[in-house]
Amino acid sequence: MTKMTKSGSSVVRTREDLPVGHWMARQLPEGASLRGYAEDRAISVLTQVAQEAIDGAGISRAEVAELLGTSRSYVSQVLNGSTNMTLKTLGALLWVAGQQVARLETEPVAIGQQDKHRCARVLRLPFTSPPDEYQDLVISSNVRKAG
Repeated sequence: MTKMTKSGSSVVRTREDLPVGHWMARQLPEGASLRGYAEDRAISVLTQVAQEAIDGAGISRAEVAELLGTSRSYVSQVLNGSTNMTLKTLGALLWVAGQQVARLETEPVAIGQQDKHRCARVLRLPFTSPPDEYQDLVISSNVRKAG
């Protein structure tokens, strides 16, 4: 049974919660959970943001490892998504690039860029310095407009 949010939109957690004809519903077995997809998507998006920040700063993985006091191998594993990255590690990787998280946007599970109607739920995180002293790093995704 599909759970509804306070705003009246549905919560997508299993194959059966997906819209009829959704590409994921055609790929998954009946009763399949979308938890693994949501976890993998978070890893993918966050590691991509960290990698883009590091690339934008012109820093090599070897330099990242030296600045963080860890091995290049560990940095590569984190940025390849093959080892679990903590939020603390994400903050450290962004620090190396002179960046920090400014906001995080979420979207319903399994909703992609092809959806035309979008709105955003933004989680505001406190700044450690005034926003005009650095370029904001935005971790962004779009969400489907309810209704």
